[in-house]
Amino acid sequence: MLMSANRKTSIALIDNSGPNKLLPYLRAASASCQHLDIAVAFITASGLQSILHLLKTVAHRGRVRILTGLYQGFTDPKALAVLLREQTAMSGRLSVRISDDPRFHWKTYFLIGKRSATAIIGSSNMTAEGLTESGELNVVLTTGHEAKDFRQLHDVFEKNWQKRGTPLDERIVAEYRSWQQKQDPHVRRSVPLKQILGRRRGSDLSSQYRPQQFWRLSCTGTLHTATVTLLEELTDWDERGLETLSTFTAQVRAGDEAVMFDTQSAWLSLVQIVEDTQTPKRTPDGRYFIGYRVRPKSIRKRLTAALWKNLRHANLIRTKTGAQFMRRLPEQKYRLFEELLSKR
Repeated sequence: MLMSANRKTSIALIDNSGPNKLLPYLRAASASCQHLDIAVAFITASGLQSILHLLKTVAHRGRVRILTGLYQGFTDPKALAVLLREQTAMSGRLSVRISDDPRFHWKTYFLIGKRSATAIIGSSNMTAEGLTESGELNVVLTTGHEAKDFRQLHDVFEKNWQKRGTPLDERIVAEYRSWQQKQDPHVRRSVPLKQILGRRRGSDLSSQYRPQQFWRLSCTGTLHTATVTLLEELTDWDERGLETLSTFTAQVRAGDEAVMFDTQSAWLSLVQIVEDTQTPKRTPDGRYFIGYRVRPKSIRKRLTAALWKNLRHANLIRTKTGAQFMRRLPEQKYRLFEELLSKR
């Protein structure tokens, strides 16, 4: 392994020769990893099997996201079926998306710890050959997880994950398997990507495999300019008319519903959480954000003195100050808010 270093970033090479192989490096490096983001063009059943335990271990203590492609049909439907099973079993801690780029050809691995972060960029797909056989070359950059060097690389993954990734589901696996079974394996193939992926759903699968939750949320001010700029780069929420809120926690997910105390504009409303995201770097407003909209057919009400009094009498809040703190609500209490906001 060749290595050079400056004050901020160390650089190494992995060429899959001798003991210098990508798979054992990933196993060692992932021991202190909290988040693992992978973007690879191809995934085979044998390659996935060799790394699956590693993926599950990291997912149990943090989060794993895998972005892959269907370029020329090289990705194995069996591997996607296994990933779908694990995605469901792990309630979104491991999530998979398929790139809508028909020529998606990335090979990148991002390992993020509490203090350090590593980016591996090169020629290795998630295949047995790519992880362990000769003929590959990967550059390894290790630095602080907030370092500019790492952020610039990881921002590209984040942007593609948000804007070009379609969440993996049973229909996609079935459509892709059915198409591939009809193909001659010796002929170069063009995958009908739009047909297989169908209409893209915006929400992250992390929200599809856990029960819906209900929240009391509060908007008390505006986001910092730097936060707004970063979210505009990572999401299309503004273009789709979604409001943005910092939650400072990953617990609030797409698919959840909430009663929103907008104390800045003095409105009370019911909202749907359409998407959630974690920024690759800390912002003045934290790293966890939701994109939401007011629920259809619900009524926004002015936070007047009379309404505050009614909320206290109904035991829905205790004080105005308390209403400004985020809280998970029992469904029964949320339904009381729902009843209140359905009456004119």
